[in-house]
Order: sequence, then C-alpha cells, then structure tokens
Amino acid sequence: MAKRRKEKEEEEYEFKLPKFDEEAFVKKEKSNIKVNFISFFFGIFIGLVSQFLWKGMTPSIRWPLIFLLGLFSASFIRYIVVRLNIDVSDFGKKEWLGNFFVYFFTWLTVLIILLNPPFYDAEPPFADMVTLPAIQEPGGTVVIAAYVADNAGVENINLSILQPNNVTIYPKYNVNGSVVSYVYKNEKDFRGDFIVTLYVKDVSGHEVSVNKTFRYDDKVIKLLFPKNGETVDNTTFIMFDINNSISEKGFLPYYTVNGKKVNLTKSEELQAYVTRPIYKGWATGENNTVRVFAAVKSCFYTYCFNNTVVDSTSYSFVAEKDPLIGATNGIKSNVVLPKPTSPNLTPGFEIIAALIATITVTLFFMKRKRSRGS
Repeated sequence: MAKRRKEKEEEEYEFKLPKFDEEAFVKKEKSNIKVNFISFFFGIFIGLVSQFLWKGMTPSIRWPLIFLLGLFSASFIRYIVVRLNIDVSDFGKKEWLGNFFVYFFTWLTVLIILLNPPFYDAEPPFADMVTLPAIQEPGGTVVIAAYVADNAGVENINLSILQPNNVTIYPKYNVNGSVVSYVYKNEKDFRGDFIVTLYVKDVSGHEVSVNKTFRYDDKVIKLLFPKNGETVDNTTFIMFDINNSISEKGFLPYYTVNGKKVNLTKSEELQAYVTRPIYKGWATGENNTVRVFAAVKSCFYTYCFNNTVVDSTSYSFVAEKDPLIGATNGIKSNVVLPKPTSPNLTPGFEIIAALIATITVTLFFMKRKRSRGS
C-alpha cells in the first residue's frame, strides 16, 4: 500500500526549470561592461599619475609608495560608478573582483611602459673597460677596449689617457657597434703607470666614468735560471718569472726557440714557468735563441680582443750534443683563455609583468564576450 502511494506521488511531481529573468541579466551585463571600461581607463589615468610622481621620488621608497597608490586607488572606481549613475546594486564579489583585476593590470602595464624608454630613462649608461695587458714590456702595445650600452641611446663617448709625464692625450678611438677600442703604442717609450678614463653620456643626460690603469715595465718577464748565454743539457730546467698581474683573466705563457713555438709550464714547486731543452725546436750542439711571450685575451660577448706581452730581452743558450735535445713534442697547455659568448637576453620583471597583464586583460574581455553570446 505504501509502495503504491509513493509511486503515485512520483507520478504527480513535475520538475520545473527556474524562471530566467533575461531583462535583469542583460541589464547586469551592460552595467558590468560599463564598469569594465571605467576600470580600464581609470587604470590608464592612475598609470600616468604614477609615472609623474615616480620622477620626483627617492629611488629607495618609490616602488612601495607607487604600488600602494595603485592598490588603494582602486577604491575610487566605486565612487566614479555611483557618480555616473550606473546601477551596480546586484553586483557581487565576483563582479567587483573582476573589475579590480582589469584596473590593476591596466595600471601596471601602463606604468611599466611609461617607466621605460622612450618615455622615461633613469639608468646611467653601462660601461665596462679592459686594458690588454695590464702590464707591458717596452716595445709592446696595449689594447684599450670597452663595451658601452644604454637603453635610451649614447650621446657622447670620451676616452683619455694620462701618461707618466702628466700629459693627458685624447686619442681617436674605433667604434664597432657597442664596442670602443684603441691601441696605445707608447711611441715615446714611457715607463710607469698610465691612467685610462672612459666617459659616457646618454641622450637623457646621465653620465658614467670608468677608470683603468696599465703600466710599462722592463721586468714583466724575467729569466730566473740559468744565466743568459750558459750551456744547457736535457736535464736543465730553464725558469722564467712572469708577472701574474698581466691580466685578471689569465694568460698563455710560451716561448719560441729558433722560431718554433713551445708552451711554458707553471711549476708550483719552483714558483716559476719552466721548460727543458728536450722539446722540438731546440738544436743539439748549437746556440739556441729564445724569446718569451704571454698571450692575453678578453671578450665582450661576441667581440674579442687579443694582445701579447713580448719580453724585451732575447736569450741564447748553447745546448750540449745530446740525442735527447729537441726530440720531444711540446706540452699542450691547459690554460683556457676567454671565449666569445652570446648575450643571454633574460626577460626582466617588467617584461614578464607586462606580458601577464596583457594576457589577463585579454582573457577577461574574451570571457565577458562569451558570456554575452550565451
């Protein structure tokens, strides 16, 4: 009996869809679209105001203050909406939160764009400089190379060299893209310290100066043992001292004997760069002429510069008659000089934030469009 009554009740129950108020829905959507546009243009306005205030603030505090300005300015959107008599009585948290994001990311995007060239430039130019080598023997040259860059553009570059005689020269340098270079030849054969100053000014008036020094010295490379002109055999260690200040990035020591190149080996035990007359190039039973060198190299990304320290003294050694003299291949050097590299263009915070803002605003408006279509 109870079962029949239950079946009868189920037959009498009829499911009805809730009534859809199309007019109220359309009204709410129109109001939301209006508030979207107000949020968007208000974000642009606050972005312009933020950039103006940014220029007059201390660098250490402007990011927090401008962020708070952008955050709390969102509260004015409700006031503007009320003043324009837009009905938002049926707006919930979802609608207000969506409009806040439209405003916030619009403001952030506009601010980031306005804080970068060509609208604004707060950063001084970037300048890095090297002298190759830092210490040179008389008769050698010094390569002065610099990498200069600025996000707005470089207006002026000045290169000066203060010589040991207290006379400053302003040489005519070469420019290749972002790289500035000059080869100092020391034609007057000065000894002592030289001061190089690179001055860079960008189109916004920001300036930067970089100073480097180099020196000419007779004892950058010195023979330690044996004495110049002595007789050597296959067991003789010929030792040289090379000033390690030649380059911060290392150097490749080698020598030529009778015109053939042989690498020098650094001995930690002997505290010297050493070789023996067993390597190919040495002539048994004859006088052998030796000249010592140190190769240096530096790179600014794909731009590389090379130079060589040439010992101003030439050495000669008489090798005994011995089949081991000049019979062994030279040792391969384990010194690795700098190599060219490609710039790593890693997107900064500004680019990432701008990308997120653009995607967010686009997706939000696409969502609103789909809602109207349904």
